[in-house]
Amino acid sequence: MSTSTVIGGTVFYNFVPGTINQVFDFATNDLVVGGAGSASYLLSGNTTLLLTGGYGDSTVFAEGQDSIFGGTGHVVVGGGEKPLYFIGGTGDAVVQAGSGSATLLGGAGPGKTSFSAGSGNATLVGGGGESLLVGGSGNTLAFAAAGPTTAIGGSGKITFDGAASHASEQFFTGSGTGVATIGSGSATITGGSGASTITAGSGKEVFNFVSGHAGGTEIVHGFDPCHDKITFTGYSDPTPVASETLTGSADVITLTDGTQITLTGIDHKLF
Repeated sequence: MSTSTVIGGTVFYNFVPGTINQVFDFATNDLVVGGAGSASYLLSGNTTLLLTGGYGDSTVFAEGQDSIFGGTGHVVVGGGEKPLYFIGGTGDAVVQAGSGSATLLGGAGPGKTSFSAGSGNATLVGGGGESLLVGGSGNTLAFAAAGPTTAIGGSGKITFDGAASHASEQFFTGSGTGVATIGSGSATITGGSGASTITAGSGKEVFNFVSGHAGGTEIVHGFDPCHDKITFTGYSDPTPVASETLTGSADVITLTDGTQITLTGIDHKLF
């Protein structure tokens, strides 16, 4: 195992593939350039870490106000109390934000992207491969990119924008507030216990409601009965509709557990 401590300036590493390496950066405003081998990095200053030239696996503990650029290898990043900025490369990326704000951008390559917001406000942008975007307890902005995207709401507010995407999308609302705009690909939206507003896209969409998420509300704009559908999971009754009312230009459906679904622009009952 090799261990290095950065005390300032610009440092280049050319790790030997197959070795275990550790880098500790305790200074501020440093530029650290990773090498070909695998390494663990502890960043406590305002550090810029470039992994763009390496293909080894990297584990990064970002405790400072850090900017990290991924490469071709697999990278795992954990954020701290200060702002975190991350841009993915062509390899897989797993990033967990901390209590500081976070801007996490997926790479254009085929690697898988997994971004999770923490308690701070976060902006999460998917990558060219499969993407998982998870909201936290703060405000989260999540954007689908070229690859299939799954977005999951947390206890805070999540705003998911998949309008420009042609790939498949999944959106799970959480206990907080959720706002989602769906693209032209197929999509599955699963309602949670919070309040959500969904704007449907031009593709086929399934709106799924799960027993146990009592009290959730979901407003759906652009629901098309010709190719969109509503499904239920975990209810004893296959059609757990307690009441259905036409109000103005909307169909309001209340389920047996208190969940309320409002389909705007629908002038007839679906059940």
